[in-house]
Amino acid sequence: MDDFGTGYSSIDLLGQLPFSALKVDQGVIHRMAGSAKNLNIVNMIINLARTLRMQVVAEGVEDSNAFRFLSYAGCAEAQGYWICRPLPEDEFLEFVKNKPRWPSSQLGMIYHAQMNNIYFHKSVLDAALYAACGIRDEMSSVTNPDIEFNPQHTRLGEWYYGTGQELRDRASFRAIEEPHRNMHEAGAHLLQHATEGQREEFSQMLKHFNTQFENISNALNRLQAELVAEEPFRK
Repeated sequence: MDDFGTGYSSIDLLGQLPFSALKVDQGVIHRMAGSAKNLNIVNMIINLARTLRMQVVAEGVEDSNAFRFLSYAGCAEAQGYWICRPLPEDEFLEFVKNKPRWPSSQLGMIYHAQMNNIYFHKSVLDAALYAACGIRDEMSSVTNPDIEFNPQHTRLGEWYYGTGQELRDRASFRAIEEPHRNMHEAGAHLLQHATEGQREEFSQMLKHFNTQFENISNALNRLQAELVAEEPFRK
């Protein structure tokens, strides 16, 4: 969806048409430097896109400060004059041939990993509570949430087993994997016990599920703290 945030590019259309990417309108990007509201809108769009498993592209990036903020916010793609102005074909081919690189940061992705962890935790708890109360068909979007129990296919897992591997030498990063796997396994069992009305098993699995959630949160917080301390000194 092009020019998201203006005109007919509405949130409602995202649920009706099979979009795979959102392009944030350049006007919103330009105004975010001097407007807290526009800054929050940009953050909201990036969060929304990741929740919906969509790519997000920022239009109109014209200086390093905007690029740096978008990177910290978890936006992995951008276009604009700061990156490159329009080029004739021969100059563009030469530009690509030189394999240009731009500064990047994992801070934004760690933030989203934290949000994904919270989203998964809440979605499972909501589904389990509704199932335990016998509410199913009336709120099928809650009792059958759009979540993945295979750790590698979750939003957090896609980052962890993908670009996050740049951080694999860090103990705080490696500490995420085991509780991440355990949490998804526990989540599946939790829903099963809730559906079958197994109260004692449900209570035990809920404690295990919450413990794994906290372990992931703590590991992500440690990793974030490490990178924040190093970020000003990165070259």
